[in-house]
Amino acid sequence: MWTKGRIYHNALRWFSDALQGLGSNLRRRTTNAMIGSVGNLVRTVCIIGCIFELYTSFWELHSACYSTIPDQFVRIAYAGFKFALTCIETAAIGLGIGAEILGHVTLAAVCGYVGIAIALVGIVAGIAYITWGPQPDTPVEKFLNDHLRDIGGYLPEAEPEPVKEWLEDLWKELKKPAQFPLGN
Repeated sequence: MWTKGRIYHNALRWFSDALQGLGSNLRRRTTNAMIGSVGNLVRTVCIIGCIFELYTSFWELHSACYSTIPDQFVRIAYAGFKFALTCIETAAIGLGIGAEILGHVTLAAVCGYVGIAIALVGIVAGIAYITWGPQPDTPVEKFLNDHLRDIGGYLPEAEPEPVKEWLEDLWKELKKPAQFPLGN
């Protein structure tokens, strides 16, 4: 029997048929779990958004670690909190999709509510950070602090009147006609 390979051939065919059935069943379940209904489509869009948010929050955490603004600790703390929340939310939504593919509907439903709760915590934290967190310099403030201070042209501690007088003196100097020495 082994010499003819009939048992080996039958076992290989059975294994191949089992894999094909598993592949089509898994493919069908995955498609239904991802885009089978409006709720599943929303969940798929959410997991894509979470992956994008993972990238942006990691980048924000990285840039916060190297920032030079005065309240750097607050920015690092918020970026770390946001990154941790995004990781947990992505894991919850991914676990929900995986649970539905495997047929654990209760776990999928719980993961959906956990994802929504984490998203609401993140929204509240974001609003609080925007409202009470450190404010970045505007482009005008950045120009005044970086460029004009280097050449001695910006004095933030000065009173408005001396600055006004300084600008008036500067304007008078600029309005004077240029003096060119006459060469022989």
